[in-house]
Amino acid sequence: ANDATRYTVRHYQQNVVGDEYTQIGRDEVKYGETDTETAAAANHYEGFTPLDFEQVTIAGDGLAVVDIYYDRNVHTVTWEINGEHTAQTCRYGELVRRPEDPVKEGYVFDGWYWDVEREHRPWDFAQDTVEDSMYLYARWQPVP
Repeated sequence: ANDATRYTVRHYQQNVVGDEYTQIGRDEVKYGETDTETAAAANHYEGFTPLDFEQVTIAGDGLAVVDIYYDRNVHTVTWEINGEHTAQTCRYGELVRRPEDPVKEGYVFDGWYWDVEREHRPWDFAQDTVEDSMYLYARWQPVP
């Protein structure tokens, strides 16, 4: 048997909506022995988890392909409002859906913050994306 038969490995990442996969990088060309199983391996991509995949038999024509798919990790964004918590799930890299501004007697809502002190890290809903599970804290200013 030929021990230098070509096969291809392709890697696909889930989109942020979760309904499609897109190939990442170029085809990975590997070599192995004809009529044996491929030795494809999943790569590490920050924020993604590889799905189970099967090795295939290396065909003598060099056309064997192993497709490896990666789902985006799903994280919880917890909103802290007046000591109460609500949550939404988001995929890695997703923009957070802005909730309605909360209301608190005697105060004006002043935005959502990453830091519990509500001083240093305002959340930018147009640009900041989810990388891990996290809390966002409502910031309040007294009504003048």
